[in-house]
Amino acid sequence: MSGKPRTLEFWDARREGLLRAARAELAETGVEGLTLERVARRAGVSKGAVQYAFGSKDQLLGELAHDTLFSIYTDGVAAHREGEPIALTELVDALSRGLASDEGRLVALVALMATARRSDATRDALASFYVQTDARIAQALTDAGVTTSGDQELAEVVRGTRGAVLGMFVHWVVHPQGRSLDDVAREVRGMLTRLLVGQEPVRTA
Repeated sequence: MSGKPRTLEFWDARREGLLRAARAELAETGVEGLTLERVARRAGVSKGAVQYAFGSKDQLLGELAHDTLFSIYTDGVAAHREGEPIALTELVDALSRGLASDEGRLVALVALMATARRSDATRDALASFYVQTDARIAQALTDAGVTTSGDQELAEVVRGTRGAVLGMFVHWVVHPQGRSLDDVAREVRGMLTRLLVGQEPVRTA
């Protein structure tokens, strides 16, 4: 075999290119239409190269879910240093930025969420994303003065907050009604401000 040895940087770049191709393919064709052959064709490589990188379609979906969710988290929520006080409105802005920064990534996320019931790899990636995001939401709720009767009730409020943010962006993918992603981000901020920040702190016995 001639040529320079392929470095770790080469394989990292190859993997990133394949993930970009897979995300674009997923956004266009959905989970059912996504195949290793389609990803290879879009990336300009052989099917064997995709199989070497990911093994199977399910493993590819898991890697794609992890990469998509990690980029959403790091583009938004993780920009605030762990442990530092954060206002709920700032956290919503951060999560909205992560979701709204790339329409193709958001469309891919919706498709990936639909696979979670039958894909262990996708479900694990989503669970990890929820754990990280929920911890920051819980911190922001506490900083906003929202208190609850116990951990279970706090967890319910956190899940509801996270679900409201994700749900409004998912709804936009299905039914945009002429709104931009920035419009949706503003709607999310306004809704949560009215529900949680603009009211008296919730204090229960």
